[in-house]
Amino acid sequence: MMRLEPIDGFVITLVGIAAVLALVWLSLRSHNQLPARLRPALLALRVGMVALILTLLLNPVWLSQSPDERAYTVAVLAQNSPSMQVEDVDGQSRLDWLRTALDRDTDRAVSDNLWQRLSENHPLSGFSFVDRIRPLDSALQLSSGATAIGDSLQQVLERPAPAGGSWGAVLLLSDGVQRQGTSPISLARRYAEAGIPIHVVGVGDSASTGDLRVQFRQRELEGVRGQPMEMGVTVENLFGSRQNFELQLWEEDERVETRSVELAPGEVRNEVFETEPARGGFRTYRVEIDSDTRPRNPATDRDYATARIEEPATHRLLYLGRPNWEYRFLRILLDTEDRFALKAWLQLGPERFARRGFEEGGNDPIDHFPEDGSVLESIDTVLLDAEIFAELPEAARSALVDFVSRGGGGLLLTGAVPKELEELEALLPARQLRSTRFRDNRSLQPIAGPLLRDEDQSIYTRSPAIFHSQAGRAWIPSRIPRGARVALETQDGEPLLLYHAYGAGRVAYQGSEEFWRWRMESSAGTEQHRRYWLTVLSWLSESRQPRLTTPLQGQVRNLGDSAPLQIRVLDNAFRPRADARVRARVTAPDGSQHERNLLPRFGEPGIYDADLDLNQVGEYRIRYQVDFAEGEQLQREIFFATVSGDDSQDNALDEALLRDIARLSGGSYFDTREAESLRSLHLSSAVPMIERPIYWARSLPFISLILALAAADWYLRRRFGLK
Repeated sequence: MMRLEPIDGFVITLVGIAAVLALVWLSLRSHNQLPARLRPALLALRVGMVALILTLLLNPVWLSQSPDERAYTVAVLAQNSPSMQVEDVDGQSRLDWLRTALDRDTDRAVSDNLWQRLSENHPLSGFSFVDRIRPLDSALQLSSGATAIGDSLQQVLERPAPAGGSWGAVLLLSDGVQRQGTSPISLARRYAEAGIPIHVVGVGDSASTGDLRVQFRQRELEGVRGQPMEMGVTVENLFGSRQNFELQLWEEDERVETRSVELAPGEVRNEVFETEPARGGFRTYRVEIDSDTRPRNPATDRDYATARIEEPATHRLLYLGRPNWEYRFLRILLDTEDRFALKAWLQLGPERFARRGFEEGGNDPIDHFPEDGSVLESIDTVLLDAEIFAELPEAARSALVDFVSRGGGGLLLTGAVPKELEELEALLPARQLRSTRFRDNRSLQPIAGPLLRDEDQSIYTRSPAIFHSQAGRAWIPSRIPRGARVALETQDGEPLLLYHAYGAGRVAYQGSEEFWRWRMESSAGTEQHRRYWLTVLSWLSESRQPRLTTPLQGQVRNLGDSAPLQIRVLDNAFRPRADARVRARVTAPDGSQHERNLLPRFGEPGIYDADLDLNQVGEYRIRYQVDFAEGEQLQREIFFATVSGDDSQDNALDEALLRDIARLSGGSYFDTREAESLRSLHLSSAVPMIERPIYWARSLPFISLILALAAADWYLRRRFGLK
């Protein structure tokens, strides 16, 4: 708006009269001395100069109006629902476009984004939303849930603006995919009544893009290690053309199978994968589509399932030692028992060895005992002739100790124990063994407990009762360590079978190699021998107790949830340990990594805790590392997955809805290309305006123009010799 603020009118009149008289006098004086072609130009110069001087005296002022930035805020609402994963904005996903447009940390010299341009002209307050609004304090992350545009707009309307001001406008960045809640149209009318315009940026493509989708028919599976397991998946083609793609099945980070699939338009097909799990416990499986067809929703390209893989009913045994009579008769027994699978690594003589029961390379000639612990990977219980322990390579001895103390495997030792072997002594439930021979057969008395059960007592004591032969040697302990228990003793109270009844690793020591003689005594002795060995081996081969356990393994959780990085830690005596240092290295689905320190939970020794916010869809990998004060270190790696929720509906941009929201509220609609040059927004009429006067006639350019005209007049007159 323009107005005048002139100086005193009398002064203006005097100056005007003087200027006119001066103009007339100068024109008459130089009329005959200037060329005729120059007179009009000189007159125009002088008239213009007089007009500029009079304008300066009238002192015109332009009133500039701008909104009071302290009295309003523009709310920026960015949708971060699963539908924003669709890649239909210049080859990138809708969410990636929003991240770039709203990045507040981008260097202005590198990128001039939407947030930076608008913040130069308006105070902004950012929110993300799916079913409700959340402050946009950091980079925009994907969230799960059903989109509610209307509910989110209502929450902004009911929320007080920052610093006690009002909402000057709302900038809604959305694809218009409304899954639930209040109608956005009714909210647009409420905004119009409040005088607050909603400006909308439509993010996405309104054309029907189609999609390829895959889903497990069953999310929770059960299987047995080493046995075939079927997994059914459903694949669907929502494109209007035939699609060829690869369907891949993954077990955690290992690809199990890849198959080519061709689907007609609209076709739905069931595919069945068959796999044999190689490891027990909880496993995470992933099925995914590998296709170059674009654009489509990547959230439906993969799905996750978890499987509880049970250990097979067969107990896997390994005998290490010399082929004595006890071993021979034990093998005869186990050949008739489907529940047990016996392998043997035998020393036949000096540098003469043989293997029995090994499928791969079982008949190859060998001249040594196992060199490391690889032979123990698929074993539940080791039957060890204690005399050969010292002949094992150091790596094999160490692996055997770890197999019991850390892996929770079972160990049965028989025979003479080499002296000065601290590794073996730490495992033994019997100490200071002495060798003896009895002068006659000695009756044996079973002691009921976890090893020899109550219900079997009558079998061992019926006539003829079990015994130790006078023909064989026995090894009797002089000292029994704390925690060990006796399961079998002679009639004189001399223990022949002892065991550790605590911890995950189960160890028993049998001080005799003569129990095979029971079978030669009578038919009752055959049953006694059978029941004894099956009971002992079953107890030793029961499920192991891991030293590190975590409930997160194999779970499928929703995007936006908080996952517990909880882990239970046991020391090498399988007691809860509260003074360890526990760290978790988290690998997110996009490959990024970060490390978290876990803190002990108060009141629950051995439990360490931390929370992990799940802001990415896909498979997470957690590597736990536990450091004990004495230098021991344990590690465990687990997998789990996050899904984004229901993506089964059409995710095309609903431009009509978004345009109606803008139109009914008094705002404007922009597509993503128009938003790239958007710098300011129309505001509510209730926003107070600040008026600033601009005296443009007092400016340096205006005064410079007057002086320039005067200089031009002087130059023309001097050129023809006039003053």
